[in-house]
Amino acid sequence: MRAAEAVPDGGPRDLSEALAGALVTESRLVESLSAILERQRVSVEKDDLAGVDESVFAAQRVFRTLGEARRYRRSLLELAAGDGNIPLGELDTALGRGMTPALGAARDGLRDAARRLERQLDRNRHLLRAAMAAGDHLLRALGEPVAPTGLYSPQGAAGGASGPPLLLNRRI
Repeated sequence: MRAAEAVPDGGPRDLSEALAGALVTESRLVESLSAILERQRVSVEKDDLAGVDESVFAAQRVFRTLGEARRYRRSLLELAAGDGNIPLGELDTALGRGMTPALGAARDGLRDAARRLERQLDRNRHLLRAAMAAGDHLLRALGEPVAPTGLYSPQGAAGGASGPPLLLNRRI
């Protein structure tokens, strides 16, 4: 007999409701993480370093809270089915009659939120890779010698200097 079946007086229903609530909470946290990633992408596109930093710290806070929510879900699954590590796809089988429509909807909502988060992560990963590649290209371009022209060439009027011309940052 599973733990959910052993609880008297509507216990399985109470556990199912608690588990559904836990999954809804996780869904909200995952949606929050998706929104943070969207803000992060906008910050990267606008070259807003403060916005990027804020999004990183916000994501860290959500990750910590999400970790707590997952621990809570595992403890409920342990009570309901005797195994806290049941994958979402196996809830129907593991919970049997304890699997309610509300719990199924909560599970599906979490799956959908996870898919949306995965798409956000892919977008951000692509954007960040492109930004890093552009930065690498710029650094390589700055490190290469500039083709000599007119006044600044070694043979030019200001010249007499040998070797490639130097790029100067006059804002320093």
